[in-house]
Amino acid sequence: SINPPRIVAVSHVPDVAVPSAWHTDHRPMLPPRLTPSGSGPQTASASGSAQANEPTMLPPRIGYTSQHSRYTQEYDRWARWTYASPPAETISLKILAHYEGGPKRGCSQSTVFGNICEGKKDINALITAHNLVPIALDTIIPKVKRFCPTFAWCFEEFTVHDTEWVDLAEHHSPVPFFYSQCLQPACKNPKAMTFKPKQFTLYVVVPAVQWLDYEAF
Repeated sequence: SINPPRIVAVSHVPDVAVPSAWHTDHRPMLPPRLTPSGSGPQTASASGSAQANEPTMLPPRIGYTSQHSRYTQEYDRWARWTYASPPAETISLKILAHYEGGPKRGCSQSTVFGNICEGKKDINALITAHNLVPIALDTIIPKVKRFCPTFAWCFEEFTVHDTEWVDLAEHHSPVPFFYSQCLQPACKNPKAMTFKPKQFTLYVVVPAVQWLDYEAF
């Protein structure tokens, strides 16, 4: 005919057996509720109506260690250390930046440069030579960096000396380095010794070879 009937496409979907449990309420299942009595978790019913009206009890927090229980003690300990008064017997330091050698050969063992001089006070008089080294280096190295920031200083080669040219890094004695120089006879009893605070001088020394490299820089 002139107007043939309209053709309608029909999809052929395979018949799949659907379990009967799928036809129940599809609302999400609530997690098991923890009971305080420890009788075990209670399983939510299929409808979920009973548990939906009750707040869900979450499990206890985890991840904390026993260190948290000592927070108060640690806080008090660090507070006492931070605000502790300096030791009764103290010395002060005068620390200068030097380079090895003098302006004229044989004139001196070292020469000050850059007018770099810093003072430190309230240093424990019982400090050893080994512990004086980092104090001197930490005080002077930032000043040397500012003195010439473009030069590649090798700070590992710097040494620390006293006025007698003792290399403190090589002085391995456990005896306090300056303490004996602070003892003097007591006024009322000359046989007894009393402590008198003093100031001592230390030099942070740039090796001669490195200083020559700086001058040629």
